[in-house]
Amino acid sequence: MKKVKYILLMILLLVSTACGKTEDDLAVIAVKEYLATYQELSETTVGPLTFLIDVNEEWDISNKEIYIEAIKRQYEDLTYKIETVNKYSNTAIASVTITVYDLNATKEEFEYYVENEADPYDFYDANEGFNESVYYQVMFTRMLNEEDRVSYNIVLELVESNGKWEVRQPNDETMEKIQGLYVPKEEEETEE
Repeated sequence: MKKVKYILLMILLLVSTACGKTEDDLAVIAVKEYLATYQELSETTVGPLTFLIDVNEEWDISNKEIYIEAIKRQYEDLTYKIETVNKYSNTAIASVTITVYDLNATKEEFEYYVENEADPYDFYDANEGFNESVYYQVMFTRMLNEEDRVSYNIVLELVESNGKWEVRQPNDETMEKIQGLYVPKEEEETEE
């Protein structure tokens, strides 16, 4: 009799763990798959970035390429920890801690350097004045080589349709955090 109870208990355990994913698991999987599109440089994440950079007329082709490489590196090296996923009927909110290269600090340090420490002739052309091409080339190269990292909390909204969870397009602040270019609100206020 003990042997039969043991076998039934084992079958029950196997069936309960093998019956598939719960709704919560599926929402977590959707968050993981979404963030993997960045790490794997999926066309859905790199394509729009490339388009936005291509239409930027301030940067020459080589600077656009350096910038794209810096952001690709950012995406590939993004790490994350899903803190919580709270479901509400057919929607969910995921709180995720991400760690990225601190490209905003790189940009700020470079701007300070140019304004306060650089030789004025480093970024000026005698005939044309300020040389934006050299300015962006140096700044983007520094961004490409940044090693300091920063962590942010991001909130991702999910929606469930026909049993499949999908992450909605993040807002601008979340995208700035993913790209490491987020400027905290208190910094924005002091700059004005």
